[in-house]
Amino acid sequence: MTAPRVVTVRRPCGSCGSVEVTQVPLPLPSGEQMDFVSCQECEANTWYRADGSVANRDAVLTEVTAADRRAWKRL
Repeated sequence: MTAPRVVTVRRPCGSCGSVEVTQVPLPLPSGEQMDFVSCQECEANTWYRADGSVANRDAVLTEVTAADRRAWKRL
C-alpha cells in the first residue's frame, strides 16, 4: 500500500468558511474511499465519502479502529 497523497485544496470549511483546507484521501478497511479534510484556520476535521456527502466521524473511526487501532492513532 502506498502512502496517502496530501493535497491542499480550495474549498470552504463547513465550520468557519475558510478556503484553506488540507484533504487526505484514505481508503477504509471496507474498501470505501474517504477524504479526511482539515481546516488550516479553525482546525475543524470532517470525513467525506466519495460522493461528497459527510460521513459520521464516530462510524469512520469505529471501523478503522476495529481494523488496526495502532495505525490510525497517528491521525
